[in-house]
Amino acid sequence: MCKTNFARTILPDGLVEALDWMKGRIWSPVTDDMFSEDVVTVLTLLLNQHDLKDANHVFVEGLLNTEDGEWVPHANKALNPVRCAIKYRYESLLETLVDYCVKNAKKYHPAYMIPAVQCLNELSKQYPDILCDLFRRASYVPAPNSDYIASHAIMANMRFSDWLTFFTHYFSLSLFKGRVLQHSKCRKINHYEKPVFSLRSQLPYQSSRYFDFRNIESPMHKKRSKHFPQLESPKDGPEDTEAFSHKIYVVPFPKMSSYGAYQPWYKKYTTNRVKSGFTRLSGGSFFDSPAMQATLEFKWYKYGLLHWTMPFIIALAFFVFMMIVTALQIISATPKDKGPFPVGHEPDLEDRNPQPSAADIERRYLLNWRWSPYLIMRAVAYVLSVVGCSIFIHYKPGPNTPENPDNGPSQIWYMSYGILALYLNMLFELRVFRPFGVPVYIILKIMWRVRWFFMILALFVISFSHALLHLLHTRSYDICEGGVCKDDYPDTYPKNFGRALIATTFFLAGRYEPIGNSLDAGSASLLAMMVVFFTFTSLLILNILIAWMGHAFTQCKEEGKEAWHRQWSEVIA
Repeated sequence: MCKTNFARTILPDGLVEALDWMKGRIWSPVTDDMFSEDVVTVLTLLLNQHDLKDANHVFVEGLLNTEDGEWVPHANKALNPVRCAIKYRYESLLETLVDYCVKNAKKYHPAYMIPAVQCLNELSKQYPDILCDLFRRASYVPAPNSDYIASHAIMANMRFSDWLTFFTHYFSLSLFKGRVLQHSKCRKINHYEKPVFSLRSQLPYQSSRYFDFRNIESPMHKKRSKHFPQLESPKDGPEDTEAFSHKIYVVPFPKMSSYGAYQPWYKKYTTNRVKSGFTRLSGGSFFDSPAMQATLEFKWYKYGLLHWTMPFIIALAFFVFMMIVTALQIISATPKDKGPFPVGHEPDLEDRNPQPSAADIERRYLLNWRWSPYLIMRAVAYVLSVVGCSIFIHYKPGPNTPENPDNGPSQIWYMSYGILALYLNMLFELRVFRPFGVPVYIILKIMWRVRWFFMILALFVISFSHALLHLLHTRSYDICEGGVCKDDYPDTYPKNFGRALIATTFFLAGRYEPIGNSLDAGSASLLAMMVVFFTFTSLLILNILIAWMGHAFTQCKEEGKEAWHRQWSEVIA
């Protein structure tokens, strides 16, 4: 380690030419404006090479510089092992060295990436895949110089109390004074809860106009040196010894952090316009980033939690209400007490239907959601429960008596399936929490991936049901065999095709009672058909289905965290 002149730039010779070559090769379908929109963290600061020619090297040096002004490690092109590995085409050694640089940069200091940064030109020409992986992994390296970052970065969003104070001052004073108050936020990082910072090669400026408060991350080009001069050496006097207690996250998605509630950024902008520079370079997944989790966590506690809590309380209240209705239906002893409502209040029963109020309250929340399994399950749970509750209140089902031989429907299946859907809907509502969100994603993803096998299995069930109906229908038998007349065959296998499908489906679980008589009698044709059925379904199809589901589970488990981030962002937005 040695001290270096603070006026020197850390950029290697030929970096501008290398990045120009990379830009023409990798971003050919992307415009220059899109290329220079979003630049993040230490390595990706180097992507926007045009703005690194002037005074921006001071900012980069400030990130990589230690407190005592020493570099870790010292940059030496002649003794660079990465350059030697590229020169002699040792690809495995090159991958090991790059991995060493990234891991030590994460563990100790970002300056450990200097050997790899010096060879961007060679990597882009000979090993572009390693270069893409380098940018993807190194973009997650946090910048440890907290004092420098805290004074040269801005908050992604203000806390609610800060917004309330700002609007209170604005509406109370600006109307009388005839001017807009200047908006300036506190720069002390410890004054914010769970801070998430966004670093750019063009340092952002703080808004001084009311209508510009949503664009607090707007870049500043020409007036950068005026708004953010080089930091002066500390003057003599008492130093601020306040402990730095927050972890710095460098947000790779600056656009996302400026969007508030009820703004579906994932629908308004395309992927290329929202992703940062390094994701366009490496082709990495949009949600596969620790910084994305930090951004979502910040937005969740800022307004997403309240946005989710209000409709969840409505869903929970509706769930408890339906549970009370069904519980009272089960535990009641007399027919007149079936259900929670008195029988004699017929005119008021229509007013007790909770459907209009629930629909009015959740209208905005439902419209904000995309068409998804969660929305379908919510609609099914609410509609079936409300319809079943209305039928239950209207008919007051109970045992048939001589005075009332037809006491409504014998089974209210709307209510039963509505109860089942309510439980599943409550599980889906809790997917914003990771212990619930990842398993929910895995279950839905597995069901979607094996959907064709379910269709093949259904085809086998339909074909064997049809074949069994025909086989048993052609059997000679007395319709009143044994002195007892039956509607079904002597084997109790149903004549109705729908019921036959259900009976054949139960064969998969080993329930062969509907054809037990023919099996005992040793019907050769039936035995042969059951052997074929057992071979194709129980041995072949079901085992392949289990193996495929296991493979899908392994893949979905690896994608679970990323998918949970995606689900979480949809709920927040």
